[in-house]
Amino acid sequence: MYFKERKKDKSSQEYQNDINLAKTVSVVTGLSERTIRRIVSERNTMDDTAGPFKFKSPRKILFPAKRIEVDSFTLGVIRRKVSQF
Repeated sequence: MYFKERKKDKSSQEYQNDINLAKTVSVVTGLSERTIRRIVSERNTMDDTAGPFKFKSPRKILFPAKRIEVDSFTLGVIRRKVSQF
């Protein structure tokens, strides 16, 4: 809808000048210009003959919780401390 309105409006700056597409898309989507450029760059590096394009989503690196070895003495101390509360 946004682009259709801008295309119809011949007095708009985007229509008259060479528009900065990354900036325009950034305004419409709410993403930063840098993110838009990264997406376009990733698309340009993809192989066109591979079929439909699939973008990889960045995955969060989850670190497992550190386990602490607890012997029976330490377990007893923890149990007594909890009981005091």
